[in-house]
Amino acid sequence: MPVERSLEVLLELPASPKVVAVARAIGSRTRGKSDNAKSVLSLFRDRLGTLPTTFEVIPSLIAPSRGGEDADKVFLARGRIDLSDLDRLVKRAAGKVFSNPRVSWAQSCPAGHPVASLEEVSALLKLDQLHGAPAPSSHLEPMVGDGVAIAIVDKGINVEHLGTQLPHHPPHQVRFKSKYSWTPDPCHDFPVGKAPVGHGTQCAFAALLSAPKATLLDHAMRRKREDIGDGSHIDDTLAAATQSYKHLTTLLTEISPEVRGFRSLVVNNSWAVTDPATDFPATHEGRYHDNPNHPFNKSVTALAAAGADIVFAAGNCGAECPHDGCALDVEGFDVINGANSHPQALCVGGVRKDDAVIGYSSRGPGTLTREKPDLVTYTHFLGSEAEGSGFVDTGTSTACAVAAGIVAALRSRYPYEPGNPKRSPQAIRDFLLQCARPPNAQANGWAEDYGFGILRGDCFAHADDVLGPAG
Repeated sequence: MPVERSLEVLLELPASPKVVAVARAIGSRTRGKSDNAKSVLSLFRDRLGTLPTTFEVIPSLIAPSRGGEDADKVFLARGRIDLSDLDRLVKRAAGKVFSNPRVSWAQSCPAGHPVASLEEVSALLKLDQLHGAPAPSSHLEPMVGDGVAIAIVDKGINVEHLGTQLPHHPPHQVRFKSKYSWTPDPCHDFPVGKAPVGHGTQCAFAALLSAPKATLLDHAMRRKREDIGDGSHIDDTLAAATQSYKHLTTLLTEISPEVRGFRSLVVNNSWAVTDPATDFPATHEGRYHDNPNHPFNKSVTALAAAGADIVFAAGNCGAECPHDGCALDVEGFDVINGANSHPQALCVGGVRKDDAVIGYSSRGPGTLTREKPDLVTYTHFLGSEAEGSGFVDTGTSTACAVAAGIVAALRSRYPYEPGNPKRSPQAIRDFLLQCARPPNAQANGWAEDYGFGILRGDCFAHADDVLGPAG
């Protein structure tokens, strides 16, 4: 892969009167863009000294990285540096400069695989058993996602399209909360819930198959692709995902379930970092690929600690037919990396309707946790038609969202309870791995393609024994 001349970086800034003042001004949009850019640039200069002329600043991406009083906050600023200056700046910043790699949503291999109909995939997932599973007591609702929110951290969703496509007595009333949805730029090209129909809508559709009464939150990390002064454009990077996770963590820790309207939160992430050229080299401690101390990996830890169930796609870099952006021949680069391999996230690969792992599904091991993917579930079916009439929902993106919906359905009967270890995100993950069906009678334990097995909706009858009595 070509080596990039410059790199996006995140600079971690401990709170100071100047940092707090700049962050507040940008957060409230009380200053002009040029003034904000100068202020952010001065923060970098304070920390790193004189910067090269190729340095660029996107001021709207300054945000606190954890809650609490201003004195306890750490702020993140985003910029671009020349690759030749990386060593000097990392040394001067004393470990506070981190990579800000691009994320990929790419699909691959639409042809050559058996396509499942919506009826077939619903049968394969055993949704009739999931939704009609007998409750331990008669007052409990079926597992359909009631009381659960699913945050789609993606390119944006289109609620209207979902209402016309979902197989629930159309027109289907999609539950959606704009108040707790988010985008990193108030000048976004489209309002939350009204994105162009595409990848994010496809994922929301797949999630609602298993949890039709869940509430959607639209976290559209793709920003308006505006020019930033030299003909280049803002890319989709981890900076926006980090901000999204900060908002979701605040939602869980500072707003009561009664006010926000749901007890549990599932976070769907149908994307991955596949281009090592946008990350730091392996010798730098601010690298994302295998670094648990990277700001985004720490934000995953914080959100899971707040009670969220976090689901990531394994990625579409399977050796049989990877998408074009995959770096399969780069030494020291693993395709399931960073947060996709996080120990507190569920990593999901994809299988076809005949239970064979689909060719583009990334194989393990992972970087932060070796045994990734955790499990696989179904993809490659005709459902949302988000890419156009007759187009198939493909990729581990779809499988990830299917799994997120199954988690949401489970959470509607076994909601998160602070202080109850049986209802922790870790307990849910462990239970799902126990539920996963081995691909054949001989399979035992983890495998690099299937993880711990295939996830379906027919293994929850004895969940009370593991997760505690429902209700």
